[in-house]
This record gives sequence, C-alpha cells and structure tokens, in this order.
Amino acid sequence: MKLQAQIPKWLKGGLSRTARKSYRRRVKSSKCRGKVGVDCRKSMGCKKAKGRSRSYCRKMTNKRRR
Repeated sequence: MKLQAQIPKWLKGGLSRTARKSYRRRVKSSKCRGKVGVDCRKSMGCKKAKGRSRSYCRKMTNKRRR
C-alpha cells in the first residue's frame, strides 16, 4: 500500500503556466526594468537593488498575484 501526501501544486512543479504568463507580463511592463544607476534612482517608484552581486533596478513595492 502506497501512501502519498497531498503536496500543493506550487511546491511540486513550480508555477502553473497561467501564473508564469501573468508574472512575465507584469515584469516586462515594468517601468523600472533595464534602467541603470542614476536613471533608476531618479525614477519615481524604482530603486536600485543593493548587495554584493545585485546591480539592477527594481520596483519599490511588491505585487502579489491573486
């Protein structure tokens, strides 16, 4: 007899195709994406990611997919 616990879909194989599409659409339309240092800091709602190996512009707030 083989018992298998119910594992949530998001833990099993990553995101669903719909979720991936939604995420990709949101990321591509970001006004912060692809900006460099000074331009990023000047833009409202964008900030430069900090860290040793981080050097990209990102949004200040996170959006949660529902």
